[in-house]
Amino acid sequence: MIYVKDYMVRQEIVQEAARIAPGADPEELEVPQLIRTDLSRHDVYVMRSKDGKIVAKTRSTIEQPELASDVLDPTPILWVPGYGGVKPAYRRPREGTVQLGRPSATYRPIRDISVAETFHPANILHPELLARRTLGAVIDHTCQYTESDKVDLACHSMGGFIAALMAEYDPSKIRSIVFVASAGLEDHSLFTLAKRAPGFFQREFLPHLSTLREENEARMALEALDYFLRNPARTLAEGLAVASSNIRHILMGLREKGIMLGCLMFASDELFIEENIRSQAGDLFHIIETYEDGSVGHMGPQLHGQAVARHVVSQTERLAELKETLTPEDVLHLT
Repeated sequence: MIYVKDYMVRQEIVQEAARIAPGADPEELEVPQLIRTDLSRHDVYVMRSKDGKIVAKTRSTIEQPELASDVLDPTPILWVPGYGGVKPAYRRPREGTVQLGRPSATYRPIRDISVAETFHPANILHPELLARRTLGAVIDHTCQYTESDKVDLACHSMGGFIAALMAEYDPSKIRSIVFVASAGLEDHSLFTLAKRAPGFFQREFLPHLSTLREENEARMALEALDYFLRNPARTLAEGLAVASSNIRHILMGLREKGIMLGCLMFASDELFIEENIRSQAGDLFHIIETYEDGSVGHMGPQLHGQAVARHVVSQTERLAELKETLTPEDVLHLT
């Protein structure tokens, strides 16, 4: 049985039918218009002060297939947001993941922390550390809620930088990572991204503004404003950190620890260039692919959430199969 939303195009249904039931006639397959899911929204405590006061927390949403029989793989897929990537911006990928039989989670980046914590030297010089700690807390909560030992991470843009840091710090609950249009895989800098930013806004963001409003929840714009304006110092510090990030050396270490690595790129990405990633980091991944629609750019998860989720789920499944059939030496050197 194929579960789809009513806004998925017929071609996607046909493609999904071919994947699940090769050779079957799509017209004979049962295609309900809507699948209901179990949904939980929880505050996840990230950091407490010495006196026990909560100084940082995030909001996490975990979605699961309604019936146990619908779960094809119990390992959750946790979507790690990019820069400015508020939680509603990843609702479509989360829903698409669940429709393919996987529990899935999204979370909100921390902004409402105290002034003292915001300007703590560690949070100014290394803002990625709080983001890493946030991801760690959400991983723990997701594993506990879904009764899973590990998660698969699907990380978009800056999320790739944060996911790599988390896996380097504590890989014990991470089965695989799929980097989706990720930062830190090529030789970029603040100057490089500043030069690319106008092209991103002119050719990617502005032409698709109406589609973004249609495809995502109305509150996304308000949450985006909150992201950028509630804590400008942290927002600026994060932007500077991700612009200068380079995670290639971390990925090699993750391979040595047995973490399976996948990569999904977009041919029209104006920020992180597909050709550069292939040439500079292609040999670090066990699976590396380019999204089939060459017109899709950096905002693929927001504009094509269902289809991107299908790619991510497919990569996590193949990575799990590869790890089961290969020796540790093979896992290290496979490209």
